[in-house]
Amino acid sequence: MRQWITDAVNWVVSNFRGFFRSYLSPPVRGAMELIQTALEAIPPGLFLVGIFLIGWRAASWRVGLFSFIALALVGFMGVWNAWW
Repeated sequence: MRQWITDAVNWVVSNFRGFFRSYLSPPVRGAMELIQTALEAIPPGLFLVGIFLIGWRAASWRVGLFSFIALALVGFMGVWNAWW
């Protein structure tokens, strides 16, 4: 089964690569860039508060607090240098 799937994927890639790159890649890239621009426009503090609220409403205040602290630590470590 694994070999059949691998062969099928290889066939699709070799025969439709141009189609995917010409017609599907630009709209997907545009959507991803739009999402990235929107997320980068949000101030870091507001983003962290929003993540806390989403975690709190989705599960509990502990999940929200954990998410807030985890993302704040990622920011303080310098992974998101543009934000901090």
